[in-house]
Amino acid sequence: ACYDNRYSPTSYTLTLDEIHLPSTLQKVGAYAFYNTGLTEVYLPKAITEVGTNAFNSNPNLTLYVYRNTAAHNYAVNNKIPYVFMDPAATAILLPAEKEVMLGSTEQLNVTYTPEDATDPIFWVSSDESVVSIDENGNAKALSTGTAIITATTESGLTTQSVITVTSKGVSVYGSSLALEGKIGINFYLNIAEEELEYLNVAMTMNGQRMTVPASEGKASTVSGQKLRMFAYPVAAKEMRDKVTLTVEDADGNKIKLTKDETDYTEGYPFSASDYFARAEEAGTDRTKKLSRVLDNYGKYTQIYFDYHVTDDVLNIKDVSAVTLETLKPYQAVQTSTEVAGLTYVGGSTMLDDMIGYRLYFKIDASHQISDYTFTMDGEEVTPVKSGSQYYIEKTDIAARDLGNKNTIEVSDGNTTFGIQYCALSYAYRALELTAEDKIPLQNMCRAMYLYNQQAIEYFNS
Repeated sequence: ACYDNRYSPTSYTLTLDEIHLPSTLQKVGAYAFYNTGLTEVYLPKAITEVGTNAFNSNPNLTLYVYRNTAAHNYAVNNKIPYVFMDPAATAILLPAEKEVMLGSTEQLNVTYTPEDATDPIFWVSSDESVVSIDENGNAKALSTGTAIITATTESGLTTQSVITVTSKGVSVYGSSLALEGKIGINFYLNIAEEELEYLNVAMTMNGQRMTVPASEGKASTVSGQKLRMFAYPVAAKEMRDKVTLTVEDADGNKIKLTKDETDYTEGYPFSASDYFARAEEAGTDRTKKLSRVLDNYGKYTQIYFDYHVTDDVLNIKDVSAVTLETLKPYQAVQTSTEVAGLTYVGGSTMLDDMIGYRLYFKIDASHQISDYTFTMDGEEVTPVKSGSQYYIEKTDIAARDLGNKNTIEVSDGNTTFGIQYCALSYAYRALELTAEDKIPLQNMCRAMYLYNQQAIEYFNS
C-alpha cells in the first residue's frame, strides 16, 4: 500500500495540507509525497519501510511519528522536523496537592515518562463551584472547599491533583448607626480586594435575611484602611434587636470573621441599642443628645406596638412637655374642601426605618379615580387603592424633615382640593384625641417630635 512517484517527481501536487495515513499501512514508496506542499503527515506505527525521497522537497513539512520506527529513522536521516505521537508510559499531575487562596488561578501541569511523549489531556473538576478548570490546565478558585482535578490522557492514563481553596478571612473594623435619614446598622469590613467578587455579606434580624455581594459594599477609607460598608435598615421598634452579620462564599460556606482577634465566624451581632451604650461612653455631646432621644423614641414605639416590652424598655424619659400647642405649627391646613365626588378621609403615619405618611380619599359611586389628578408639591402622583379607599404617600422622610410640609392637591379639572401636610401633622392630630387608650400613641408622637428637633440641631451644627 504505497504510491511511487519516482518517474514524475515534479509534476504531482496534492491539494491537502495534512494527511493521516491508515493505521494498517506498512510501506511508503519512493517519491510518494515528494514536492507535494504538505505541512503535516501522520505516520502509523505499522510502517516498516519508507522509500527514497518519499517526503523530501516539502519545506514546511512536519512528520508525526512513533519512537524507534522506520518513519522516525527516516525523519532523522532526512533532517525533516518530526513530533512523537507515542502515548506516555506514565503521567503525573503537578502539584499533587495545593492550598490556594480564593480568587486565585493555579497552573496545573502534567509530566510524562518519557518526557517528550505527546498525549492530549482532558481535564475535569470534581466540583466546578469550588475550582473550575480550563482546557489548558488553569484552575480557578471560586469558593472555599476542596476539589479534585483529574487529568486523563488520550491513551487512558489518569492523574489527579487535590486543590483546597481557603480565604484570607474578613475582619470587622467597626459598626455604627445611620442617622442621616434612614435608621440603620452600618458594618465596616476589611475584605481583601481580590476576594470581593467571590464573597457575600449576609445580615439577619428576626429571621429576615439580607444578602449583599461584597463587591457592592460602599467603599470608604478609614485611618488608611480600605473598607466596605454594609447597612441593614431598622424600624424604630426594632432598636433593641440584634442584626447578625456573616460572610459567605458563593456556596454559602461561612468565611472566617474576626474582630480584635475574637472569632465571629458564626455571626457578629450589633444593635442600635449597642450604639446608644457606646455613644454614652465615648460619643460627643451632640451625638449623646441625639442618641438619647432616638433611644427614647424607640422605646415609646415598642410600647405602642407592644413589641418585646421589657423593664429596660419601660425605663423611659418623660415626654409630657410636648403639648398640642407645641405641635400646632404642624397642623394640617386645608386650602379648599369641595371637589365633586371626592372625600378626604384623613392621614396615617408609617414607622419603618424611615418615617412616612399616607393621605386617604374616598370616591363616590358616580365617579372614577381616573376623573382626578393628584399632585404633591406640583409633581403628579399615582393614588393606590386600599379597600374602598385610595391613598397617596410620602415615604423616606429623614428625621430632620418630619416637620416640613408638602402641598397635596386633587383636581377634577374644575375645582381643586388642597392640603398642606407633614409627618408631624399626624402627631398633632393624635394629641387632639381624648380617649385614654390613645396615650401610648400620643407619647410615641411626642417622642418622635423630640427626635425631629434634636436631629435638626444635630445636622445643623
